[in-house]
Amino acid sequence: MTGTTRASAREAAAKLAEHGIEAADAYGRPDLAARLRDLQRLAAEPTVRVLVAGEFKQGKSSLVNALAGTDVCPIDDDIATSVATAVHYAEAPEAFAVFAGEDGTPTRKPVDAGALPSWVTEAGEMAATEGLQLVDVGVPADALRGGLVLVDLPGAGGLGSFHGAATLAALRHAHGVLFVSDAVQELTAAERDFLAAVSQRCATVALVKSKTDIHPAWRRILERDREHAADLATLVTGASAELAAKGRESSDDELIAESGLTELAGWLHDDVLARAGNLLAAAVADEIGGVCEQLRAPFDAERAALEDGTNRAELEARLEAARADADRLRAAASRWQQVMSDSFTDIGSDADHDLRARVRDLVRRNEEAIDGFDPATAWEEYEPVLRREMSSLIAEHDGALHDRVAAAAQRVTDVFEEDAAAVDQAMQALAPSALDAATASSAPELSAPSDLATVKRMGLGGQAFTLVRQSYGPALMLGFIGGIAGLTLAAPALLAVGLVAGGKGLHAEKARRLAARQAQAKASARKFVDEVVFEVSKESRDEIRRTQRALRDHFSARANELLLSANASLKAAQDATGGNAQARDQRRHDITAEVKRIEWLAGVANRMRAAVDGTAP
Repeated sequence: MTGTTRASAREAAAKLAEHGIEAADAYGRPDLAARLRDLQRLAAEPTVRVLVAGEFKQGKSSLVNALAGTDVCPIDDDIATSVATAVHYAEAPEAFAVFAGEDGTPTRKPVDAGALPSWVTEAGEMAATEGLQLVDVGVPADALRGGLVLVDLPGAGGLGSFHGAATLAALRHAHGVLFVSDAVQELTAAERDFLAAVSQRCATVALVKSKTDIHPAWRRILERDREHAADLATLVTGASAELAAKGRESSDDELIAESGLTELAGWLHDDVLARAGNLLAAAVADEIGGVCEQLRAPFDAERAALEDGTNRAELEARLEAARADADRLRAAASRWQQVMSDSFTDIGSDADHDLRARVRDLVRRNEEAIDGFDPATAWEEYEPVLRREMSSLIAEHDGALHDRVAAAAQRVTDVFEEDAAAVDQAMQALAPSALDAATASSAPELSAPSDLATVKRMGLGGQAFTLVRQSYGPALMLGFIGGIAGLTLAAPALLAVGLVAGGKGLHAEKARRLAARQAQAKASARKFVDEVVFEVSKESRDEIRRTQRALRDHFSARANELLLSANASLKAAQDATGGNAQARDQRRHDITAEVKRIEWLAGVANRMRAAVDGTAP
């Protein structure tokens, strides 16, 4: 918002929503007031989520502590974050473990704020608790006032990891991203790929080169990465959490400035928080504009009925038709309902086909790979490859599903807009604020196939035994046949023949055992893939169902509002009494006064919208 801070934009939005609620209540429209109260709550208690992402051991937790101005995330050289940690402002320290609910709604359990390492680090006893999605921590840190939430994510591990897939999934609910990379070197190829994927899903991204206090050449590295990330990040800067901590301890402003945290904190407040405030102000302004149209409609209808020479029958017929149109919008057979049903039926079918096609291709490629090695010796190298490929599959499927759902929601909105004179377009009031997307579902463990032990590679003793066993039979049979024919074969000749036959038998036995091990490895890999796909498929169906219900409830509510407005307009026109000229003039004067009040509110909303768009004079 030009010339305003994020706080003033949010406060202005909250005040405007309050005026709208008062107007809706005054004119007997509690349905419109309820819609505005949702936005008023968002403005009063905003949540601006910034994800802190990157590879393992890059200093993400230290950076979160430095930005918050207090030690909240556990840090140590020999530990790594394994569970997402959301840090927000609270009057007193508090912590909650957030678990996935059966119906998709997260559940919160209070935990000891002093025992965070056991919940969020790899070695923590509670980190592996089933269903744990994240830990939500509140601290009395002034830097987090105003709704800023910093989410310390586990190391991404690249695009092809489960944590990487979780990060990409969480981006749809993020207002900004801090991508952290150690200043010891330029961005790796994996980091560039991941940063590119992040920038495609979030418009506000900062690349932070961390640990500048221990890498003398960090400025040269930073300049090179500015070139690499020119189109991927809105800010590329260096930072040292260690210098920031020492600066806070000694109240040394110069040391804090040298740490780079001042520039980064400025970006968070001026870019991320300001942008979130502007989006909220735009949503409130759009809502107020629609509410004002509906509040004004009955007055316009009554004024038209009071005009001299008005054809009352024609006016009422038009209003009856408008009411019928609004009523049809509520019906199950309405056009937007049909489009929504068809679209989400197609999405369910397409998502299932997309997942099956990706899985079939993954299984085919990995079975071809298994045919090229011996699982008894190479399984440990193969297992991470399958995990990475499965993670990439989940991330790609999730992204494709999200795009399909967004496109379907837009189609429904377009059709509703075509059939309605006024419709609420502020869909952001429906977005999950819950932190349930901060992590993806944990994957089942993939371990060596248990049956591989029963089909081990043969040792030297086993090979010798097989050679003797396979050679003894052919040699004995050949000697027996020679005896029948009256021929006497030398023992060395019989041994040579037996060895040749035994060698072939040994080769065949080794091939059989290898094929058995490969078959068992394929079965284990397929079982792992099936278990993951079972969970992913369930989550996909749940997301489709939740979105369809949200759209249905949203537009059904808008249709009800339109019907109430149409009914009020028709009743106002029907109740308008002719009376004498003086009475009609007085009523028109009263109507004009009411309309001016509504127009004032709409004007405030229009000016706020223009300020957000940067078009205000």
